[in-house]
Amino acid sequence: MTGNSEASALLIPLCYTDAALLDEPVQIAGEPILINGAFHRLSSAARSQLVSYGIKEKMPIVLKRDGSYNHLINGFLRSLPDNGCNSPLSWEAYARDLMLFETFLIGQGCEEIGEALPHHFRAYRALRRHRTPGQKPVEATTWDRQSSTLRQFFSWRSREKKTINPYEPAKKARRPYGFYGDRRRGEGNTASSSRLVKHIRLEDFRDFVNLGLCGSSDDNHPPEKLRMYLRNTAFAQLAVCTGLRLTENAALLLAELGNFNETTSKVIPFEPGVMTTKGQKHRRLFIPTSVLKGPIEKYCSLLRSNIVTSDVAMRHYSDNKHNWQHAALFGDRYFIDRVSKQRHEYHKLDVDQRKRLLDVSDGKYEPAMLWLQENGQPAANTTFSAAFERANRLLETRYGKALGVSPHMLRHTFAVYTLTGLIRRLTGSSKDLEKEKHRSSSSAYQELIGDPLRTLQRWLGHSSIDTTMIYLAYIDQNQDEIEHDFANWNRHIDQVWSIAK
Repeated sequence: MTGNSEASALLIPLCYTDAALLDEPVQIAGEPILINGAFHRLSSAARSQLVSYGIKEKMPIVLKRDGSYNHLINGFLRSLPDNGCNSPLSWEAYARDLMLFETFLIGQGCEEIGEALPHHFRAYRALRRHRTPGQKPVEATTWDRQSSTLRQFFSWRSREKKTINPYEPAKKARRPYGFYGDRRRGEGNTASSSRLVKHIRLEDFRDFVNLGLCGSSDDNHPPEKLRMYLRNTAFAQLAVCTGLRLTENAALLLAELGNFNETTSKVIPFEPGVMTTKGQKHRRLFIPTSVLKGPIEKYCSLLRSNIVTSDVAMRHYSDNKHNWQHAALFGDRYFIDRVSKQRHEYHKLDVDQRKRLLDVSDGKYEPAMLWLQENGQPAANTTFSAAFERANRLLETRYGKALGVSPHMLRHTFAVYTLTGLIRRLTGSSKDLEKEKHRSSSSAYQELIGDPLRTLQRWLGHSSIDTTMIYLAYIDQNQDEIEHDFANWNRHIDQVWSIAK
């Protein structure tokens, strides 16, 4: 196994749950079973029982080398939704990280991941992070994620199985730090520290949108594919102006944005669905009206409205195999299920439930999701990841601009310039803040910088202020570039940070 050949190192491919198969006839040796002349299907009670076991749609299933069920890893994966992790992409990342480590352990003479000992972790880290002949070490951010996966897995195992946790990394002695300390105290806390942060200048963002998202990386894309730039640019504009995570943005319902055409405010308050947020945390943020009435309105009126009335889309909406939930949507808070007549609130819906919601109110017959694919189906996280990859590839091959823009980079950009704006409101500039730090007492500086950091922490949904502190360290290290470009970003972000309370 090498540091950059993870796929080839996995001995057993991942499997995934597919709830649609529960509605198919039961088969033996590939042949459907007939009972009294009818295909035998699982009863609704049996299907409900499977759901009660914690098995969700698109949940990875890990098998051992002999094809048997991997109880340890799968037990951990099934616990993730109960602990606030609801993204199928995150489940897959956890599964692949654990499979990779178990493959390493097998090479060390172990039978399964449960046999790991402290020296195995040290050897695994050395293999992954140290450069050896013919092997390139993984990036610091990749190792941070993989080590976090192992830490969470073995903590879960020690709780569930009442065993000793073998993954107890030695804690390095260091001075205590926090968001009241100086920049040097915040460095080196992880392998990547503030290097995790990457922001984009407005000039480059415009190129990414106008040349990348609005173009095509080759000449083989049909016209209807190219039209999706209206959706992709609106998605990018919303991300950079709100700091929404990829899943939070992709899972938006159109109704959650309210009737924004009637508002006269510069921003509207918005609360992402709690089941779509990281850790299922409530939070309140603000969306600039200019984004709603600009790129989002353009996407809805010129593209989305045509998609939902197309013949291809209508066939999808009338197809029962998609298990649509017909509902009448009322405002930006709740809907009424047309079958059960029960009232449900949007914020309690997870991503899969949102994708199945079909709005049949006021003569409509369309998905409730804001972002749609060209065939009328709700878009997924991978839809936008692929669009960003195509745009980056086009920019690099045709224009020589290697920007490497991702949805998460736009979240970083929002955080960097929003915090800069909050600091400017207090001190004039980040450079003035630096001077204030040196001439003020610790308590005075604590009071000064605490408010903007806590404000940004609330908007980003960070559990710890130390995570938000990374952006302050990043601004310290890139003052000149950020201050120079801040005025250019003003029209996008000042409407948000200027209303902070």
